[in-house]
Amino acid sequence: ATIRRVIEETWNKGNFDAFDDLYEENFVRHRPPFPDIVGLEAHKERFRVVFSAFPDHKGTIHDIIVDGDKAAMWYTWRGTHTGEGLSIPPTNKEVTVSGCDVYKIVNGKVVEEWDHEGFLSLFQQLGYELVPPKTAGIE
Repeated sequence: ATIRRVIEETWNKGNFDAFDDLYEENFVRHRPPFPDIVGLEAHKERFRVVFSAFPDHKGTIHDIIVDGDKAAMWYTWRGTHTGEGLSIPPTNKEVTVSGCDVYKIVNGKVVEEWDHEGFLSLFQQLGYELVPPKTAGIE
């Protein structure tokens, strides 16, 4: 239930007040290959950047698996890059990004998250070729 509220209230509604109800103050988000996001305020700021880049950002949950104090979620989010976030000029391109997150939940609040998202796919959809194209004969 906590994870569904995280997606609906924060991702889909952009309700920044809900962050205080859903996350611990000392929350940590791990998102390789980027540095960890430490603290609730830093996490809110990260979402402000995402929403400034993709104002129509919406998430869809495909599956959630719960084991003890951890929940794993497979998701897709979609949005149109019309804003200035991410330090990239707006491309007006629609993107679809999938990922899996693992959340640690204590007393109904998220205390830690491991985010594994298709960042390479995101940047490719925005027009950035970060990996050379496949060459014929090379698998």
